[in-house]
Amino acid sequence: MGHSRRSDGGWQQLSAMMSNQALRRRLLAYALGLGYVITLAVGFVMVIGDPKISAPAVWSAIGLNLIASAVFALIFATLSSRIQERSAHENVEELFRGLSDKLLRRLADENVTYMPMAEYPMSQGYDVGINRDIMDSFSRSSFFAYRGPSARYVPARIRVAMRCPQQVRVCMLNPKLDKAITRAASDTRGRPNQRGLPIDVLARKLQREIELSVVGLFDCRLICPIEISYMEDTMINRVEVFDDSVYISWYHAGSAYHFNFPPCLRFPAGSLLYQSERLDVTRRWEVSDTSIRFTSRSTDRDLIEHLRVLTGNEINQAYVDELRQDYEDFISEFIDFLRGL
Repeated sequence: MGHSRRSDGGWQQLSAMMSNQALRRRLLAYALGLGYVITLAVGFVMVIGDPKISAPAVWSAIGLNLIASAVFALIFATLSSRIQERSAHENVEELFRGLSDKLLRRLADENVTYMPMAEYPMSQGYDVGINRDIMDSFSRSSFFAYRGPSARYVPARIRVAMRCPQQVRVCMLNPKLDKAITRAASDTRGRPNQRGLPIDVLARKLQREIELSVVGLFDCRLICPIEISYMEDTMINRVEVFDDSVYISWYHAGSAYHFNFPPCLRFPAGSLLYQSERLDVTRRWEVSDTSIRFTSRSTDRDLIEHLRVLTGNEINQAYVDELRQDYEDFISEFIDFLRGL
C-alpha cells in the first residue's frame, strides 16, 4: 500500500510538471502573437502618416522587413526551442533524480531487512572467504549460537579465536532419536566421502560426530562456558548466530548434495532472519528436555554421566579418551587452516 502511494505521488509530480510545460509553451505563443500584431499596427500607422513615401517604396521596405523578420524568427525560434528543451530536460532529470534517490533509499532499507549482505559458494574443501568472515564475527561477538546436525567444527573456532564470546549455545540432534538421525544422515549420501555407504552406516557416523562434538565442546569449557541442547529436528540447514550477523547454510540448494560444504548466506543484525534465528536458538534452549552447561568446574565425570544419559549406553573413561583422541585427529587439519587465515 505504501509503495503504491509513493509511486502515485511521483507520477502525479511528473504529470503536473508536464502540464506546466504545456502551459508555458501556450503563453509563449500568445505573447509572440500579440507582439507581432502590435508591431504591424504601429508600423502601418507610421507608414501612412508619412506623405513622402511612395507605394513602391513601401512595398519594397515591407519586403525587406519580411525577409529580415523571417530570418530573425527562424533564429529566435531555434534558440528558444533549444532553451525550452534544455529547461524541460533539466526539470525532468531533476525530478527523476529525486525519485531515484527515494527509490534507492527504500531499496537500501529493504535490503537491510530482507536481503543477505554476503553469499558464499558451495565447496569441497575449506573456503577462505566464509571462514575468515566467521572468525572475524566470532572474535567481535559476545554471543554465539549454533544449530546443526552436529557441531564438529565449533570447538576448533573457539580454540583458535583471539577473543571468545562470553555466551556459547549449541543445538544439535539428539543421538537417541533414530528417525531424526536417519533422516539427517540420508542428506549426506551425495557427498564425495559418503557415496555408496548404507544409511545405517551414515546414521552411526552422524551419532559418532555428535559424541565427538560433545567431547570437543567440553574441552573448551576452560575458555568459556558451553551450553548444549539437543532437539528432534529436520536440520535442513546450519545456522550460526553472532552479534553482527547470522550465517545460514542451506543443505538442499541445487547440487549442494554433492559437496562437502553447502552454500551459505550472511544476513546482518537487524534483518528479519537474524532476529528470528536469534530468538529461535534462545527458545530451543528454554524448551529442550536434554541440555547441559559445561563450565571450568565440570570434570570428566560430568562428561561421562552426560554421555551416558545422552546415548543410553554405558560410558567409561577409556571411551571418553578414545573420543578425545579421534576428535583431535579429525580437527587438527581444520585448526591449521584457521590459524593460516
